[in-house]
Amino acid sequence: MSGIEFWIPLALISLSSLLVAITGVAFLLHRSLAPMNVVPPASAVVDEIIEAYGRSSTQTRTSVGEREFAAMVLFWLNPCLDTTFYALAALRRLLAREDPARAEDLIVGMRDRLTQMLRTHFDDDDAGAFKHHPHSWPTLYASVVAVRMCKWCADPRSFAELDGDGGIPYPDAIQECLGSSDALTKLKQFLTRCELEQGGFGEFPGAQPGTVTTDAGYRVFALLGIQPRYPEATANFIRSCQKDAPDYDAGSPPFGFANRPDDKLPTCSATRHATRALEDNPALRERRGLDNEERLRVCDFLKLLKTGDGGFAWTKGGSSSVVQTGLAFQTLELLVKHPGTGTYEDVVPYEAISHYLGLLASGSHRLGFGSSSPDNICAVREAVRLTDMTETVYAKGVNGLGASFRVKLLQAVCDHFDERSGLFVGYTQDGHKSIRGVAKYLGRSILDLSQPSLAATS
Repeated sequence: MSGIEFWIPLALISLSSLLVAITGVAFLLHRSLAPMNVVPPASAVVDEIIEAYGRSSTQTRTSVGEREFAAMVLFWLNPCLDTTFYALAALRRLLAREDPARAEDLIVGMRDRLTQMLRTHFDDDDAGAFKHHPHSWPTLYASVVAVRMCKWCADPRSFAELDGDGGIPYPDAIQECLGSSDALTKLKQFLTRCELEQGGFGEFPGAQPGTVTTDAGYRVFALLGIQPRYPEATANFIRSCQKDAPDYDAGSPPFGFANRPDDKLPTCSATRHATRALEDNPALRERRGLDNEERLRVCDFLKLLKTGDGGFAWTKGGSSSVVQTGLAFQTLELLVKHPGTGTYEDVVPYEAISHYLGLLASGSHRLGFGSSSPDNICAVREAVRLTDMTETVYAKGVNGLGASFRVKLLQAVCDHFDERSGLFVGYTQDGHKSIRGVAKYLGRSILDLSQPSLAATS
């Protein structure tokens, strides 16, 4: 499977698909917030993020509570499975396209720290699955991320291969990384309990399904060789989340997908994951996959999400973000493979995306869940992936950004590095970091990129 790019997050219902995924983890914490207080106290970054969330939730009429969101943000002030995964996924693309050997060296240098993190975050005595933070509960979301990281630790060459899943099989990688003969059995049992007879996957056993978690469940099943039991019901569940675009009078209106059937609005993030589940999974595609007319209607829905700055919003009428723009492009990547569907240019003209990436490169838009919200490592990772995709799509390059923007993105990853643990946090806390300083921990491979302005950041 090429380009298995989880987390993807999960559902980021307010600001991006990934945000509500993590917020969903907080919903699992039916415990009081007392166990969470082992993490650092609230800071200016936390306050700013919560304020930005409050504005977004008002605009989009979401129901995620500020208390749960604040708990997630506090988790992200420490290294988590997801924050470290996003950082490594960004570095993977920045390094592997220059020289795969350097990308492999990076994971070799970090292997001990990553392995220890994965073992610490595996709930071996209880659920038999992974937690995104030691004080959260095991979830499908964290387990999907951990499976990918186990493969990287067990087989560093796989980290350097952007296209393909060769090398050591994922089940063997999990057992090798965790050093436990029954860890894989426990994990499979947990994931199987997340699959619901009425269709879809929940974030944890007994939770309500969503299109985002369902997409993740099917993809991790494929990685581990687990056969889904209820493909018919799951295909019907995803189709029940299909929503016509509001305020559209045409006979065949554009449509997207919501995360759950009761949600009223189709969103960019849910459409990304529902479309991928229906298009990529043979069992679902054979039952209720998209036809060519439906693919065109989804493309028309994405057009409605395009904003004046060239980016894409979470839902119609919202403001753009780098995460939603990346998710829109990933949806198009699936749709334009089919004859008659159109091209990227039909939905995202070169001038529009060039202008948007120019705003990111100049700092006019921040690398956050909103164009003005604080930078976070999830959005940085998405900006790297978006840059890769657009450079592939538009052969003439994107506004001449080239190496200078990649240096900026490399610096943004380094700004999320935590020297105490040698891993990565979600939000920067202590200002600008030297790339050369971070290289002491990550390996000198990151200094070998083509970086004409490296001296200015050292």
